[in-house]
Amino acid sequence: MKIENQFTIEHAPAIVWAGLSDIYTVAECLPGASVADELPNNRYRGRFAVKLGPLAATFEGELQIEHDLKKSIGNSLG
Repeated sequence: MKIENQFTIEHAPAIVWAGLSDIYTVAECLPGASVADELPNNRYRGRFAVKLGPLAATFEGELQIEHDLKKSIGNSLG
């Protein structure tokens, strides 16, 4: 699954980047997402539950976060 989105946030870049760099803050913004374990090398184990009408699914797996603080870019792989 690939999720893409784009939006404008009316706050200082440093404040926004601090929030987006914190996996626990990001998980709180995604209904059904939770962080189960912190692993070495910016990796995390977590869960994502989705419900659409009568269908429900829970996905468990690992996520690796990559940040370039100087360029204010990041990647989430998993």
